[in-house]
Amino acid sequence: MEPNIIRRLKRGIIFSLLHAFIMFVVGMLLGGEPYWIGVIGFAIGGFVIGFFLSAKGKERKSMKKKNRADNPHIT
Repeated sequence: MEPNIIRRLKRGIIFSLLHAFIMFVVGMLLGGEPYWIGVIGFAIGGFVIGFFLSAKGKERKSMKKKNRADNPHIT
């Protein structure tokens, strides 16, 4: 099993590349040229989402699951 930081780093890089690609395609479709500042911004934003925010979401989900297991009467 991989350490948690390695998984988060991989997810951050994947999200970064995915978001940059999406912005590149949108720039090509709308303007005929890629909007490089937007591509870089989306890449940075994708990394932040993949590395930081998705980890928080998984943490909250596991806490909710644990709370439901401890007290089945709460929905």
